[in-house]
Amino acid sequence: MAFANAMNSEKAVGRNRFLEIAQYFYLVVQKGMVVISGVFLHMMVVIVSYDVLMRYFLKRATFWAGEIATYMMLYITLFTTAWLVRKNRHVKIAFFLKRVSSRAQKTLACITSLIAAGVCVTLTCFGIFSTIYFMDYKTPTLLALPKGSILIAIPIGFFFTAVEFAIRAFESMRECRKS
Repeated sequence: MAFANAMNSEKAVGRNRFLEIAQYFYLVVQKGMVVISGVFLHMMVVIVSYDVLMRYFLKRATFWAGEIATYMMLYITLFTTAWLVRKNRHVKIAFFLKRVSSRAQKTLACITSLIAAGVCVTLTCFGIFSTIYFMDYKTPTLLALPKGSILIAIPIGFFFTAVEFAIRAFESMRECRKS
């Protein structure tokens, strides 16, 4: 019996170590996505400023600035959403939540997080299929960028957001059981 307990505790330690490593890499990738978004934001400011300068002061409009800025905005939005959920900085209906009891708030947080996670998983799946389907297509613009390189932000961003909402749902469930 002691041997079986030792084996089970070794498995638990190994499983916990794996989860710690997975969590570390998850957080590193998520922080990397936030850094990429910050770089894109600064690049977008430079690109749009350049476009304004060229268009209104030098009378030479650029054909690419608006398109690149639009794609950067997509990446910024999708790459930072999971981080915002993790930091509890996402959009909430605080007016309604302040009017219900603490237990009801926790229950609503759990339900809404589960729904949000489900929606994000669905969008991740559709994003994967769309990215694969449109991989060989080009945008109908002068830049003619591969659509897959643009659409790949959708499954990546929604995958990380789904994970964050799932974590939030499980934490809310744990809080509901305690109270």
